[in-house]
Amino acid sequence: TANLADAQPQAVVALDASVHFYDYGGASGFSGQIETVQAFDAPNFVSQVLNQPGQNKVLVIDAGGLRSGMGAVFDGDMANAAVRNGWKGVIVNGAIRNAAQLSRMTTFGVKALGTSPKKGNAAMGQKGVAVTIGNSQLQPGWWVYADGDGVVMSQTDVSGGSFGSVGGGTSMMSSGGYGGGTAGST
Repeated sequence: TANLADAQPQAVVALDASVHFYDYGGASGFSGQIETVQAFDAPNFVSQVLNQPGQNKVLVIDAGGLRSGMGAVFDGDMANAAVRNGWKGVIVNGAIRNAAQLSRMTTFGVKALGTSPKKGNAAMGQKGVAVTIGNSQLQPGWWVYADGDGVVMSQTDVSGGSFGSVGGGTSMMSSGGYGGGTAGST
């Protein structure tokens, strides 16, 4: 993301740096066209979306952040379904679970605010709506790029198809928030 931000400063927008995401997926960098869902405490709705063809997209899930009483909206079973259906990763404004399982999925990216052993219990959500994370708005159809430095987005694909690397680790360290850091990663 740092290289994209440097090379395309007019084309990319770093997401709100006050929101700190952690890396849970095995893919060290991932990108794709954005699909969105707003699913407060509603993992079943998220699962329905991920069981549809992903077409190399990234699902941005607005789960309302980390709130008392709300459970995880994404887990290992959903990640397996997402990979089968062609999704590249998820960015979760909320909690996930099965973190150890997710870290072993080397071709799938997961960024989230935290974990919860408890699964959410609501069922309703909305797909294809603009979602707000911190003070940043993410639009369906835009492009998102995520790695250890943070998350940037653009209205068009500015990577030339070269963003993201496969492989990874189990780093649970903060990504430094959106757009944080200046290390020379992709």
